[in-house]
Amino acid sequence: MKIIETAMKTPEIERLQNALTELTAVIVKIVTERVDEALAQLLPITNPSNNSDKMLIENGETTRSPATPLLYDIKRAAARLSMSAPSVRKLIRQGRIRPVADFRKVLIPESELQRFAGP
Repeated sequence: MKIIETAMKTPEIERLQNALTELTAVIVKIVTERVDEALAQLLPITNPSNNSDKMLIENGETTRSPATPLLYDIKRAAARLSMSAPSVRKLIRQGRIRPVADFRKVLIPESELQRFAGP
């Protein structure tokens, strides 16, 4: 038992324990950031009082907050506008909402949802 206690008190073991603690903290931070990014894509902001045009400045470049998607599919656009997907499709047919047409999937820009919803 004394051999184990002595080995656990060596500077090398202590250094390895500290390195492991630091590595664990870095891994937790990275995983948390990735999970937050994934959730932001799956669950767009649905509270219109939130500032959805919030910008971030990183490395001298201005970017949108990862919590606000640039484009919504019909289902998410409907949730964002608090209406049904068929209602959003009807608004698109009527020309009241303009989707992005260059993709296979119908996508609606955040700016178009804000324009339609009004101030």
